[in-house]
Amino acid sequence: AAVVEQALGIRAEKLLEGRLDPDVPWQHARTLVEHLPHDDVGLTLVADGEHRLSRPQDIARMTAAVRAAADQVDAA
Repeated sequence: AAVVEQALGIRAEKLLEGRLDPDVPWQHARTLVEHLPHDDVGLTLVADGEHRLSRPQDIARMTAAVRAAADQVDAA
């Protein structure tokens, strides 16, 4: 598990994945979360989201996730 984090350089709190992504199956995101060495990773599956998650509602969801993470840092 730590090998995955070290190899990929990932320290994620939240992942967003489109379930309609034709390039990266959503199950890969779930598997990644399961193999990260910490327990507090959130995975949001966007039911009608595709690979780029570039629609206004997708960008709003990402912006909200970044703001929430920033608020946690500020509170610490």
